[in-house]
Amino acid sequence: MLKALCKKISLAMLVSLSLHLPSLADSPLTSTPFSEAYLDQPLIAEAKATQTLSPAMAAYLTDRSIPIDQRLALVNALGWNFDGQNNHLLFAAHLAELHGQKGASPAALPLTGEDLLLLGYLTAMDDYFHPELGLPMLRRGARQLWQSQSAQLVLAVTEAQAYLPRAKVWCQVWLMTQQALNKPEAKPDMRPAGRQILLDYMQIYADECQAPKTN
Repeated sequence: MLKALCKKISLAMLVSLSLHLPSLADSPLTSTPFSEAYLDQPLIAEAKATQTLSPAMAAYLTDRSIPIDQRLALVNALGWNFDGQNNHLLFAAHLAELHGQKGASPAALPLTGEDLLLLGYLTAMDDYFHPELGLPMLRRGARQLWQSQSAQLVLAVTEAQAYLPRAKVWCQVWLMTQQALNKPEAKPDMRPAGRQILLDYMQIYADECQAPKTN
């Protein structure tokens, strides 16, 4: 009951703040469905339909032969729910089993940068009212995947979610997005249509970077 009440209060804050945005949009994590550009992939389409991580999807996320942008798209397709989801727990259990340490916490496992990135993004999507829960893993993963623009963009979106309650620093949301886009070492590995879906929302915040008008 207390958790539900806290989420209702948080949602009220988000709605109140979003009234200042041109699109009346919700929030970065819930308004950037770049997975729409990947629905030709059967498991990603299934993820969108079920919103529940299946064993096959968990295996997909840990398959190093699959490009990281596609795996991030699967997480994105799993989406979010006002009452929260537990896909990050399912993935954490899968990772523990892969390492022969069933029941072990992620902190006890030798996770790769890709594992950290995906688990952090799942954690943030599962409870988008508290992006700080997933950000430490996302940051560590994105640092290791410095050549992946999709990793940097997902980090920027999640960082932006944490900035949302502070309207005075909304310009930073767009600046973080620009930084992710303009890192010279980061390869543009997200499908162009998916990147555009993400940018269509994030560009809303660019207006906050304009100098205030003077009389």
